[in-house]
This record gives sequence, C-alpha cells and structure tokens, in this order.
Amino acid sequence: MATSTHESPWRYDRFVPVVVARGSLTAQRVYRAIEPVDITPTLAVIAGAEPPAGSHGGPLPELVRGFAA
Repeated sequence: MATSTHESPWRYDRFVPVVVARGSLTAQRVYRAIEPVDITPTLAVIAGAEPPAGSHGGPLPELVRGFAA
C-alpha cells in the first residue's frame, strides 16, 4: 500500500517563498507565517474581485496596501 502526504519531514520543505514585484512596492521581508491559502484571496482583492466561495486564508496586507495606490 502506498500513501502520500503534503507534509515533509524536512524543515526547509515547509516554507513557500512568495515574491511579488511592482513599481510601487518596496522591498521587505515578512517574518510571520504566510500560508499558500492566502495567495488566492490576495489576488482577488488586488483584482477587485470577491475571493472564491469556500476559500480559506485572507489577503496579505503587505501586498494589498502596495496595490491600493
């Protein structure tokens, strides 16, 4: 029997780098947990749309502020 998981026993595999570039954004490093489920609500807010029904997470305030201008 084979099983699979989305987890990893190695600490470095548990981090997802998020890189966004735009002229009005300033470089910064965020030292809090950012989950992959936060990406879709963030993109929806930037696009001026509602997040998909049933989506989890929330918009990343660092990015939403940068795109509000």
